[in-house]
Amino acid sequence: MEHPRAVRWSIAAGLFVEFVGFLYDTLWHDQHLSEVAIPPSKLMTVHSGIYLGELLVLGIALATLALRTRRAHPQAVLWAVVAGGLVQIAGSGFDMWSHAHAYEKPLYHDTIYTGAAVTIIGYLLLEILASRAARQEQVPAPDAVADRRSDEAKQTAER
Repeated sequence: MEHPRAVRWSIAAGLFVEFVGFLYDTLWHDQHLSEVAIPPSKLMTVHSGIYLGELLVLGIALATLALRTRRAHPQAVLWAVVAGGLVQIAGSGFDMWSHAHAYEKPLYHDTIYTGAAVTIIGYLLLEILASRAARQEQVPAPDAVADRRSDEAKQTAER
């Protein structure tokens, strides 16, 4: 099963941006503990890395599905990445809304993390499928090996 390396690397880059966004978000929230409503503009600044990473991963997966640049896409895996991205974006939207109204609901954070887990699992499956495809390309087909052996036997017999 083929999959363009650029797509996998782009999804990995989006996941990395998101990871850095999660780190920044964690550090910021550790330093700014309060039950005061946080305006959406401030949340956009604090969560921008998370949002950017989510959008990158989702956009790349959707574009890959839409363009179908190769005929052997692992579409089910890409749909899993899309589903994970949509769950994350929904959780982020609800999280922003709850922060803007001065409360925090763990379900919204859990939704973000669940979507991230699905997206990461989808990415890892893409890598596994690409690795298997690369190994299959390196191993000659049994018919090709048999043909090569019979050709070698004929050449030996002719000598």
